[in-house]
Amino acid sequence: MDNKEQPLNLDDITFPSAPWHLKGRMFQSISLIDIKAARQFVPKNMKILTVSPGKTVGGVCLASYMSSSTLIYNELAIICAFTMYANKIGAWISHIYVDNLSSLKSGPEMWGLPKELGRFAWDGNEGDAMSVMQGGNDLCSVICSKPMIHLNFPVLVPTFGSVGGDIRWFRGKGKMDLGLARAKINIPRNSPFSCLNLDNHLIAIVADQVDMTYDNIQVIG
Repeated sequence: MDNKEQPLNLDDITFPSAPWHLKGRMFQSISLIDIKAARQFVPKNMKILTVSPGKTVGGVCLASYMSSSTLIYNELAIICAFTMYANKIGAWISHIYVDNLSSLKSGPEMWGLPKELGRFAWDGNEGDAMSVMQGGNDLCSVICSKPMIHLNFPVLVPTFGSVGGDIRWFRGKGKMDLGLARAKINIPRNSPFSCLNLDNHLIAIVADQVDMTYDNIQVIG
């Protein structure tokens, strides 16, 4: 049975208030995305930023947040565009999957993110193999090499969400050990975000020792 079809009762589930501290590891791809494909997921009153004619930027983000985090969970976030609203810039996440009920409930109620349940599998030997499923359907799988060099960088990640029609904006601030990797991304045709063509990417990044804080949620419209 698909997770969305399961009779989940979230009434007794709670989630921590912001700020959230997230520590673990992450994979991030960067792709050029056709604006016409992205527009179906982005509110009409938000401007999609163009990085080349007819293209915006986005990608696949797979993360595993570990024991020193506010919550322990895995996450797949699909960034379909970078957008502008009320003079602020941020990523627009069209699809996001987690395997923790507290994180699931926080999505639409606090962050304004359309979180759904997913199942995650990680296998790290010579490289990393990651896959995400929902029910019996494959959503996304990634195989990537281990980078030869990791460099520590400060990171700032602005993101939009929406709660009850209100646009919310928040930032992740922190640092990561980043390294370029070779990666193969597979997104089946029946995946709900296959139209974004994220199998094709320009850059793949592996991040170890992710240490991010998400706070200061602002309602801006």
